[in-house]
Amino acid sequence: MRSRKIQRAIKETFPKLSWEDFERYSSEYESRHYRMMTYKNVDGRERLAQNCLNFLLRTLLRSRLLYLDIVTEINESQMIAAFLSTRAHFESTGSIGYFSKYFRAYLKKDSRLEGLDKILRSLSLGGKTFPPKEKEPNRPDTVNVLTQIDAADQIFHEISKGEKIKPFRDIYDFLSEFCHPNWAGLSFGIKLGESGVVEFLEDSNWEEGDLFQIVNGVCISTRFFMFLYDTAFKNMMSTFPFLLTQLQK
Repeated sequence: MRSRKIQRAIKETFPKLSWEDFERYSSEYESRHYRMMTYKNVDGRERLAQNCLNFLLRTLLRSRLLYLDIVTEINESQMIAAFLSTRAHFESTGSIGYFSKYFRAYLKKDSRLEGLDKILRSLSLGGKTFPPKEKEPNRPDTVNVLTQIDAADQIFHEISKGEKIKPFRDIYDFLSEFCHPNWAGLSFGIKLGESGVVEFLEDSNWEEGDLFQIVNGVCISTRFFMFLYDTAFKNMMSTFPFLLTQLQK
C-alpha cells in the first residue's frame, strides 16, 4: 500500500506549509469510502436516485485517488505530475459542484426528473471522442470542464455571500499554466546562471513557491469537495433512505 503521509524530510524543509491540514484529508476520504454498492431492480425516481448515488461515490473515489497520487508525486518530486493531478482534482470538485447545482434544483422541484437524468447522463457517461459516436450513437456529449468549475464557484458565492471572486476558476487557470508547454510549463528543471548560462537539470526539486501552489490548492479543492459531497450525500439519504441499505463499508 502506498504512503498516505508526506516524508518527514520534505515537511522539515518546508515547515511553513499547511501539512497538518493536507494530511488530515487522508482520513477524511477513508471515513467516507464505501466498498460496495448493490443496485436494486427499481424504476423511475428510485432508479435515478441509485444513479445519483453511483455518480457521487465514483466522483469521491476519483478525488481520493488523485489526492493519493499527489502525495506520491510530492514525495518523489514529480513536479509536473503534481500540477497535472492537482488541476484534475479541481475538475472533480467542479464536477460534483455542477451535479449539486442541478440535484438541489430537483429537490426543490425547480426541475423535473428528466432534466436531472439528462445532466447525470452527461456527467457519468459523456465523452468528447470516446466511445466514438459511430459505435455508440446515443453516447451523450460531456459537459465542458470550465462550466463545471464555474458551478462550484457559483455555489461558493451563495455560501460565502462575499464579493464575486472566482477562487476555483482562478486557481484552475493558474495551475493550467504549468500543465502546458509554455513559459511556466517549461520552467521545470531549468536553472538560470550568470552571463547567459542556462542549465538543464536531469531532475527537478521542489521550491517552496511551487510546492505551496500544490499543497494550498489541494487543501482548497478537497475542503470544498468534502462540503459538496457531504451535503449531497445527506440530502440523498434523507430523500431516498432506502439507498443506505445498498451500501457496504
